Amino acid sequence: MDRMEIQRNIPWLVWQLFFSAKPELYTLSEGYDLTILQMFALCLLEPDDEVPMNSLSGMLHCDASNVTGIVDKLVSLSLVNRQESTKDRRIKIINLTPEGLVLRDEVMEKMRVMRVPDLGALSTQEKETLGVLLSKVLSLEP
Repeated sequence: MDRMEIQRNIPWLVWQLFFSAKPELYTLSEGYDLTILQMFALCLLEPDDEVPMNSLSGMLHCDASNVTGIVDKLVSLSLVNRQESTKDRRIKIINLTPEGLVLRDEVMEKMRVMRVPDLGALSTQEKETLGVLLSKVLSLEP
């Protein structure tokens, strides 16, 4: 595969970008006594939303048993609440606590300004364009 083919292999490039950011993400999550997945789960939760644990499992692309451990840790730190669904007792719902919301916002701000080595080559405008494109691809546009 030549350089032009590699430059067109977007999944590979995204994966490389993630791995360039991984050391910074580990440092950030460890500063809060969280794993990367615990921190990511916290950041996936929106204020005032109640998320079924099985939905969080899908959002994290991991097994439901892994989500139980992730949520257990977040509950133990008073970052999320877990309760039975009022519609179906088998479904567990989680939502951010006020402390969880504060930490989520703090983590998101730290990630926003985090130094990802591979992004240093981009201008401010290029970073903004990349952000818009990634939001579009991930269906995060307003």
